[in-house]
Parts: sequence; structure tokens; C-alpha cells
Amino acid sequence: MKSLFRRCPQAIAALLVLAVSIALWYFPNEYASRRTPRDQNFKPENGAWDMTGFDLEREIVFIDGPVEYVLGEHLTPEQFEAYGGEIHYGKVPDDARAVTARLILTFPEDRFYTLAVSTNDYGERTYVNGEMRYSAGSPGLTAAESTAGKMFAVLDVLPQNGVVTIVRQGSNFVHKEGGDYVGYYVGSPANIRQMASLMQMFSAVSIGLYLCLFLLHMILYLLIRGYRPNLWFALLCFLWLCRAGFMGRMVYLSMFPDISWTLMYKLGCVSIALTGILLLLLVRDQFPGITQKWPLLVLVGVQAVWIPVYLIADTVTVSRVKTASEILLYAVAAYIAARFVMVLPKRIRRREVPPEQGITLAGLAVAFFTLLHDAMRYNNIMPGIVYYEIADVGVLILVLFQTVAVIIGSVRQLTEARQDAQIAWESAELARKEQKLAELRAGNAEKDLELQKQLAAGIPPESLIICGRLTLNTAGKQAFLKGEDLELNGKEFDLLAYFISRESETVSAEEIYRAVWKQPYLSTDRAFSSCLFRLRGKIEGGGYVVSYARGKDRGYRFEKG
Repeated sequence: MKSLFRRCPQAIAALLVLAVSIALWYFPNEYASRRTPRDQNFKPENGAWDMTGFDLEREIVFIDGPVEYVLGEHLTPEQFEAYGGEIHYGKVPDDARAVTARLILTFPEDRFYTLAVSTNDYGERTYVNGEMRYSAGSPGLTAAESTAGKMFAVLDVLPQNGVVTIVRQGSNFVHKEGGDYVGYYVGSPANIRQMASLMQMFSAVSIGLYLCLFLLHMILYLLIRGYRPNLWFALLCFLWLCRAGFMGRMVYLSMFPDISWTLMYKLGCVSIALTGILLLLLVRDQFPGITQKWPLLVLVGVQAVWIPVYLIADTVTVSRVKTASEILLYAVAAYIAARFVMVLPKRIRRREVPPEQGITLAGLAVAFFTLLHDAMRYNNIMPGIVYYEIADVGVLILVLFQTVAVIIGSVRQLTEARQDAQIAWESAELARKEQKLAELRAGNAEKDLELQKQLAAGIPPESLIICGRLTLNTAGKQAFLKGEDLELNGKEFDLLAYFISRESETVSAEEIYRAVWKQPYLSTDRAFSSCLFRLRGKIEGGGYVVSYARGKDRGYRFEKG
């Protein structure tokens, strides 16, 4: 294990990221879950929830179950008590538009307790023991009279004769689903406030992380333009920076209480489509060859179609079509997963998967699992491994894993860019030196040519032979190179003159020997080979070489070289 960490320091970073992500999500959820009874037999008796059986100094009780409600009316607590019409008992129907619900809690003593609750995604007004304690938006009996709103409320309540009566007026003209008119956490003020702070902390810390990661990867992209995963990932972090504040604990709502619920809801839906688009682009550039051109264009195009629908349509329509967009997002995930299954095994066998891709794959696996878990749990397909939703931590793990992966990829890209720049600089330096050398040679060639002309002017034309940079005076048996006498002996001069006369022809040793030495060639005679060796050394740089041709027509060839 130690050797693995020494070889793969990114494994340490990934494990630390995993631990931080789970801790940020686990403690607030486990705090609430551990202190909340999950006894399925805990039900209201005669319409009232009995708290007397719990130690509320240590425990937090979660109220989730049937409620008294009246359809089509908004009643004050007094009006509800005196209402002569039909009072229903159970879960409020999803198609209910205007509702008044009543919840009764009984406590062991008359001292302060604290409630925590998230309001529904529409207009709501809540009374506690006859006093109006909070409102979100403005409930009305018609769509024109109603304004949607959202908030997370923490209330201190004082029982009257051991009883707390909660009356909630709600109107839903903006969403296809009805809200939950219960969903209260009940406990001591210290415990409830600590739980609420922890639950808010996860969203707040996530927003801070997304902001930092957005800035980090935008800077990396501006520094390394060739590595586009930084751009797509920066935009994905910005998207989830917005979404983390709009969804869940509504952090932005506590910071900006006047922000429109409709705007938050639509932007939250737009983020679903944009997530699919950015995910496809990220996979395309980080895993070249995984996504195919036409499926990629189709999936990106279909995801993009939903964006104007979300922005233009009313929220009821948006809430109905959002499910289709979520299905398409899962289709994107399924397509990416299928392509990974088809392509990656071959790359793994060929060891073509760099460390950053392995880390991204681990993050994607976690995110896909958590999203699937929450979707199946939400749609009652399966109960779920844990009681609370886990998609938030799955996405956070993916984002932080991806940060490690993209930084590693950026470093690799930067290293390769530096190596390319070094190679380019060395190539440019070599080209500069070669150019300078060529200029030098050109200058020397001009000087040699001038010297050769001066030398030739002093030799009678009938005795003058010029071959490249070589100048021969046959009368005096002298050979010159660059104006200098090569000081050839008689046989060396005759051999050179013979080679010049047979330029570019292949001649055998026997022919050469008969022509220069005027006698038959003997293989044991070293005169020719010794003379040729000396001549080759003396004419070096003259533009011609004596080469040996093998094969059927083997022999010696005097040629440019």
C-alpha cells in the first residue's frame, strides 16, 4: 500500500477528497437520523401526536404521517375549530390546490421546544397556537390570489396545557405535485438549532467549494487553453454553485429573501439540462474517442431544447415535463456508461488510461450510483440503502474527484507543452545554427571560387582541369584544393586524373591498375589500395568522393558527395 502511494500520490488526494465529501454530508444527515425515531408504529392518536414518550432533551422526533385537512378553504385556527364541513384525515392529495391542514402535538410539560420545517414549493401561511408565525409567498384560493414561496423555518414554541396546535394554509397553483403538510423536526432548542446549522452547513460549504473550484479551473483554462476539460468543468462547478443555493436548504433564499421562487425553480430545472450538456462535453474532451459524433450532437441538442421550455413555460408545465428531462439526463448517463464499457477495457489492456481518467471514472461511478439510488427511492421503486438522499454527496464526490483529475491532467498538459516548447526552441536553435553554417559555407565557397579562378588564370588552358573545387595542372602534375597544393605524388596525381576522366562511371580495380600503373593487377599488390587511401584523405572537402560499388558490376566510382 505504501509503495502504491509513493507511485501514485494522486491516490492519496482522491482518498482525502472522498473522506472530506462524506464527512460534510454524513454528519448533518446522521445527526438528524440518529436522533430521529424510525418506528413505523409512531402514529397520531385521536388526531394528536404524543411527544410524552420521548426524551426531547436528547432525542429529535420527526413528525411524518397523516394530518387533518380541509379542501378548498383557507381557515384560521378558530375557523378550523368551528368548521362544520367535511374534515379529511390522511395525506393531502397531490391535485389539491387550496388546503388548510391542522397538526396537534402533545408535550409532557409547558416549556419551550423548537420545531424545524421546510415549507412547500408554493404559497403558505402557518399558525402556532393561534398566532401566525411565518409565511412563504402568499396563499390564495385562486391562482391570481396566490404567490409561490419557499423557506426553511426554525420556531420556538410554548405548549398551552401541554398542547401545540399548528394550522397550515397552503395553495398550490404552480406545481404538479402537492406538498407535505407535516415533516416537522421536534426537540429541544439546542438540539434543533444544532441540527439545522449542520444541515445548512453542507449546502454553504458546498457553495464555497464550487465557487473556489470554478475560479481555480477558469484560471487553469486561461493558462492552458489547449486543455478544454478545465473550461467544461469550471462551468459545471458554476452551475452547481447556483444549484446548491437554490435547492436543498435554499441558502440563497436566506441571503436574499426577496428572490423569486419561480426564478429559483426554473433555474434549478435549467441546471438539469445544462448538466447533461456539460457532462457530455467534458467526457468528449477528457476521454477522446469515447463519445461518437452523431449521438453526441443528438443528445446535446435534445438537452438544449428543454432550456427555452423551462424559461418560457409556466411552472406547472415545467414541473410536468421536468421528469422527461431527468429521464434524458439518465439517458446521457446510460450512453456514457455504455461507451465506457465498450471502449475502456481495450484501453486498460493496452495501458492507455492515464491516472486522471481513472479518478474521473471513480467519481462518475459514485455519482451515477447515488443519482440512481435517489431516483428509485423517490419513485418508490426501492426503499433505498439509507433513509436520506445521497445524490448531493455523490455529486460533490464527483466534483472533487474531478478536480484532482483535471489538475493532474493540466499538469501533464503543461509538462507536454513545456517539452514541446523545449523541442521547438531546440529545433529553432539548430535551424539558426545550420543557417549560420550555410551562410559561412556560402561565403567560403565564394572565396574558394575566387581563389580557383585566380589559380586557373596562371595555368595554360590545355593543361587545366577543373572538377568541383579541385584544380589540376596536367603539365606540372599539380592538384589544388581551395587554392592550396595537395602535394600529390606522381601515382596519386595520375589516379586522380583517371578518376576525373571516368567521373560517375564504375571501374574495376583491374582497369584502374592497367591505366595508371601500366601493368596487370595483382591482388597481392598493395600499391593501388595504399595510393587510393592517401588520395581519399587529400581530396576530402573537394566535393567529390571515391566510393565502392558492390554487386554484379562492382568497382570504384568517382562522384559528387
